[in-house]
Amino acid sequence: MLLSFLYNKTIIDCNQAQNLGTISKIHVNYKKIDYIETSRNVKIDVKNIYQINDAIMYKSEYRNYPNFKFFRVGGQLVTDDKGKIHGRLVDLMITKDFDIKKIITDNKNLLNVEILSISDDGLVFKRMPKAKKKEVKTDKIATVAPVGLVTTICNYGFLIGRITQKNITAGSTIIVPAGKKISKQDIDNVQKHGKLIDLTVYSKFYNIENL
Repeated sequence: MLLSFLYNKTIIDCNQAQNLGTISKIHVNYKKIDYIETSRNVKIDVKNIYQINDAIMYKSEYRNYPNFKFFRVGGQLVTDDKGKIHGRLVDLMITKDFDIKKIITDNKNLLNVEILSISDDGLVFKRMPKAKKKEVKTDKIATVAPVGLVTTICNYGFLIGRITQKNITAGSTIIVPAGKKISKQDIDNVQKHGKLIDLTVYSKFYNIENL
């Protein structure tokens, strides 16, 4: 990085949200730049510079936290903690509980942010991760057949051994002939054709009356 790249960049104190000016004097100690002085006569220890972007971000020893005291909203230089400048502060949108919901600048509206520091001079914020949407777990719904059909299928065993009183047909095809003693295979075959009710109605147990 060229030193000339830093000239004319605003130096922001992240801990106090203050504009410290731009580089005016540079103090060189042999092979290293020790500190710089700004156009506002502030001495900057370069080891406390932590980010260079649109602005030079600096952390002073002083932290005005958690009570950021300032007297007006409007016109402050708005910078994120990465050194990107987002314009000038126009207003703050708040909730009825006085929580800050949105930072409004002359360039954009900033959501999901936390103010790190604010003064009459500037505002520094960091972006908060968006809350992940909770996945709604839905229980699998079992497919339930009509009660009458379930009862008939589950209790098909009572038909075994009965004698059919007439042909049980599916269309023009006889699937169980009249006079047949019903077996489990007949039940399965009739069930495939949806004729369990017919088999139930037109069958009865073989007894002396059938002789």
